[in-house]
Amino acid sequence: MKRYSYRDAFNRCLEHDDNLQDFETVINATDIRDDLYFANYEKAPWHVQAEINGFEVNFWPHTMKAYCSGFGTVEGLQAIINMINEVNDEENVEMVE
Repeated sequence: MKRYSYRDAFNRCLEHDDNLQDFETVINATDIRDDLYFANYEKAPWHVQAEINGFEVNFWPHTMKAYCSGFGTVEGLQAIINMINEVNDEENVEMVE
């Protein structure tokens, strides 16, 4: 498992770079840096995951999208921050295996 870093993130154009900078803001605002990793860097360097409060959260930093089961798909800096905060605040988490 490869830890997430800005340097290794999928970045093909100026829009991707802008989104990656916004994702750094998300990381800093939510303190999730240590939880982030590339799901499968060799095959999908654009897909990043984190386990947050027992939930698997999927991120696509180059497009500023995120998904978490039970919370849906969100897009944009503030929407992603809000979703992460909601996941962190969720109580009585039951892990589904």
